[in-house]
Amino acid sequence: MVIEQLTTHRQPENESLVDEIATIKAQIQEVERREQNALIIAAESHEVDVRALDAVLSQFRRSKVTLRAFKRKLVDRQSRGETFENELYDVALRLASLQDRIHKATFEDKRRAITELVRSIRVSTETMEGQSTAVIEITYRFDEPIAPVISTEIIDTLVVSGTPRRKLPILDPK
Repeated sequence: MVIEQLTTHRQPENESLVDEIATIKAQIQEVERREQNALIIAAESHEVDVRALDAVLSQFRRSKVTLRAFKRKLVDRQSRGETFENELYDVALRLASLQDRIHKATFEDKRRAITELVRSIRVSTETMEGQSTAVIEITYRFDEPIAPVISTEIIDTLVVSGTPRRKLPILDPK
């Protein structure tokens, strides 16, 4: 549902980008047409002011450079929007698959998942506006460190490389 809302929200922007790109293409074609007309008129003319012609052609070139750069930016934005839509679609497929797996899971599977995801659940009572209310605090394991915790216990062990015995820390079996 959220994916549909995001896609719907982005749709008008993508449609306007298509329109803007088409408008810029038409403007580039118009500048090129005017440039060709200026060259044709200059070629057919018996008296040509080279400096004036050069100034006019220079303006046409600057206009084309500016329009092409703007068109490139619009095309890049459109491409990023399409990439975003593809990513949203991929996320929607993965979420649908996950939701399907959750619905098919047994009670024991769900229970095991909760014990893996939740570190602790704390229930306390608070008085709000004269009534006792249960306050539930759930702490998830998402922020726990990934590296194993090293125990402070030290044991004697043999090192396989043939070096003499030495004391090494052992890992906590948590």
